[in-house]
Amino acid sequence: MTISRLRFNIGILVFVVGQATTLLIPFVTSSTLPAEWKTVLSGILFFVTPQLGIFLTIIILGKPGYERLKAIVFRWVKKHAVSHRVSQNRYRIGIILFLIPILFII
Repeated sequence: MTISRLRFNIGILVFVVGQATTLLIPFVTSSTLPAEWKTVLSGILFFVTPQLGIFLTIIILGKPGYERLKAIVFRWVKKHAVSHRVSQNRYRIGIILFLIPILFII
């Protein structure tokens, strides 16, 4: 089953907008709204809207379209991800940066 290009693009748009809503949290927290409203809106923007975006994307694209979108995203992430191999010096620096906060707590 193939989906139309327009439907696929709408699905991508809904997915991106759903994930990008978390970028609105700083605007909510810097607003003049009461603290309770800021808390509720920030929680909705962080927890609800990204999941709702994924849910609507699945509804628009269907399972085959969503699997295609997921494959495209994972292919892009895999291409741009950091390699699994690191040099000995980078490994040692990472261990030191990991241990410094622990040593300051003790």
